[in-house]
Amino acid sequence: MLGIPLQSKDFVLLGRLRDYLIHSRHIQATGMVQSRFVFLHTGEMAPTVRFSRHEVEAVQWVPLTAFTAESVAWGSVCHPVGCFVHTSNADSRLLLAEAFSHTYLVFPSVQLPGQRRLRGLALQSESELLSLDDRAPIDWPLMSSNNPWLQHLVLDTFHGYRKVCYAYHHVRA
Repeated sequence: MLGIPLQSKDFVLLGRLRDYLIHSRHIQATGMVQSRFVFLHTGEMAPTVRFSRHEVEAVQWVPLTAFTAESVAWGSVCHPVGCFVHTSNADSRLLLAEAFSHTYLVFPSVQLPGQRRLRGLALQSESELLSLDDRAPIDWPLMSSNNPWLQHLVLDTFHGYRKVCYAYHHVRA
């Protein structure tokens, strides 16, 4: 939870991005939705932000120009496939460790000013926000893999499906 004073006159509600169903490998979360709202900050200085350390690691103000296609510094974050199975499911973890012992999923990220990287849902939200301003969204795959079978039979198919869904919802909005 961020402690941004959105009720002050320095913030204007511009709209709402589409909701996302939340999937977690750490908790059994079903039916949870993340709602995303867009506010314009009209004040002269960045507000003081108070947040709970167990929910938010850090907050950084970044101008939108840092996310234009010309200035994006791409990177990636890698995770072994087995870490995406819930910790209580030991059989699936063991099967993945045996069948896909050196398989990783690679997620795109953008280098922010300083040492931080923007990735995951925050990166996808930023891409959607840019597309609302008739700028070209960041065209990035949701994930890739070093395993060609996983890449071509699962991930590429899933990415194509997500692109079609996004285009459908963008036209409906």
